[in-house]
Amino acid sequence: MSKDKFKSIPDVIKHDMTDAQREQLAASVRAVIADLCEEDYELLLELVRNSSVATEAVLNVVFAFIQEEMKQKIVDQS
Repeated sequence: MSKDKFKSIPDVIKHDMTDAQREQLAASVRAVIADLCEEDYELLLELVRNSSVATEAVLNVVFAFIQEEMKQKIVDQS
């Protein structure tokens, strides 16, 4: 993908996804954390904020959705 066509993940979510796709993405993320109790949510939030491994796990769900459901290519920009 050329540099001129690059879009960040937040841009794709905000501008390229339909409401139904955004809801489907949210449902995918909720499915990952569905069995957690309230205290676990607080711990998960802290973990995602402070752990690159946890952050990567959440991002992998988002990336998989964008690649599989939206047929978009993810380009590593690191």
